[in-house]
Parts: sequence; structure tokens; C-alpha cells
Amino acid sequence: MAVYPQTAEDCIKRALPEVVERMRREFAEAGGSPEPGSALDQAGLLDGEEIVLDYLRHGEPGLALEHLIYMIHEAGLAISIETYQLIERAGLEMEMDPQLWELLR
Repeated sequence: MAVYPQTAEDCIKRALPEVVERMRREFAEAGGSPEPGSALDQAGLLDGEEIVLDYLRHGEPGLALEHLIYMIHEAGLAISIETYQLIERAGLEMEMDPQLWELLR
């Protein structure tokens, strides 16, 4: 049985490193600069870690979670079940609509 952090913010912080690492790999595979019009050619992906952490610093965990999900979904990242469960737990903790993260399945 998995042990989850106590707060939504902690769940987001624990999910973030995997997403950031996978995003960096995607950009590296694209030669560091995505092709114009590609899934990676969008604002807030490569610098997504800073954006998520900035939202958390400003007491906006809902926006942080939404941005984290945006990063995963828009770039088509495959995430582990553990990271998915952390995202789900954060969303449930904040009583957000499950449709927000269910699109990641």
C-alpha cells in the first residue's frame, strides 16, 4: 500500500520531478529545440517546473496541479502509476473535478 503525503502541495512536489525529467528527455530527443507546431512547441513546458513551484509559493496549489497536468497531457508524457496516484490524490484533496486528471490515463 502506497503512503501519500499529507497535503495536496506535497503530492504535487513529489510528482513534479518525474514529469520534469521526462520533459527534459523529450526536449533532448528533439535536439533541444522542438519543431514549430509540434506538441513540445508550447509555452510552459520546458520551464514548467518553475511555473508549478511559483504557483505553490503563491498559495495556488490548484493552478500548480492544473499546470502539471497540462505539461503531461500536452507533451504526451507517459507517467508512472505512482505519479498518477499523487496527482489524483492532490486533486481529490482539493475537491477538483476528476476529469482534470483522468485524461492522463
